[in-house]
Amino acid sequence: MKKLLSLILIAAFLLSFAVINVSAACSLSVSASKSTVYVGDSFTVAFTFTGSSPVESADVNIQFDTSKFQYVSISGGLGGLQTNVSGKTVIISDYWTKNTANTSKTYKITITFKALAVGSGTISVNSSDIGDADFISLGTPTGSTTVSVKQENKSSNANLKWLTVPKGCTLVPAFSKDVTNYTCTVPGTVTSFPMDWEKEDPKATDAVSGSLALQVGENTRKVTVTAQDGTKKVYTVKIRRLQPEA
Repeated sequence: MKKLLSLILIAAFLLSFAVINVSAACSLSVSASKSTVYVGDSFTVAFTFTGSSPVESADVNIQFDTSKFQYVSISGGLGGLQTNVSGKTVIISDYWTKNTANTSKTYKITITFKALAVGSGTISVNSSDIGDADFISLGTPTGSTTVSVKQENKSSNANLKWLTVPKGCTLVPAFSKDVTNYTCTVPGTVTSFPMDWEKEDPKATDAVSGSLALQVGENTRKVTVTAQDGTKKVYTVKIRRLQPEA
C-alpha cells in the first residue's frame, strides 16, 4: 500500500512538473528586413520572443558573422535595455522598468547591421532566457537567419537626361543624350550662361566647368558626368556672345 502511495505521489509530481513546462513555453522568430543585400547596405534583423505569460526580463546572446556584417545599433526592448558587443556576440540584458506590470507576452528587439563583404552570413540567437514578473523562466529559445551579401553591379551610364540653357539661346543641334557637342549664339545683352541638367543615373556624379560670366566672343561651358564604374561623358556648349549694341 505504501509503495502504491509513493508511486502515486511521484506520478503527481512529474505531472505537475510537465504542466509547468508546458505553461512556460516561449517561441522565437528571427526575421531579416532583406534576405539579400549589397556591400555597404544597412539592414535590420528583428528578434521576436513570444511567451505564455507577459515578459518582464530578457537575457539574450546574439552571434553574427563579423567577416560579413558590422553591428550598428539596437532598438526596442523593455526599457532597461543594456547591450555589450564583444567580438561576434551582442550580449543583451533587459528588464521591465515601469511601475505597472507588463501586459505583453511579446518581447522584441531590432538590430541594425551593415554589410561588409560578399558571401552569406548567419545571425543567430545562440542562448536566451526570457522571464516573467516572478522571475520564472518562460523559455530559452534559439533561432537564426541567413543574409546573402552581393557586390552591386556598377553602372556605366554617364548620360544626361536633359540640359537647359538660358532663354534666348537655342542649342544647335537640339539636345540629345547621345550628342555631346553644341553651339549657341546669344545677343550682347546676355552676360551670363547658367545651365541646368539631370543625370539619367542618380548615382553618377557631375561637375561643371567654364566661366558663368560671358565675355564678348567665344565662351565654353562643360558638364562632365562620371558613371559608377568610372565612365565619363563630357557635354560641351560653345557660346558666342555678340558685341553689345552701342
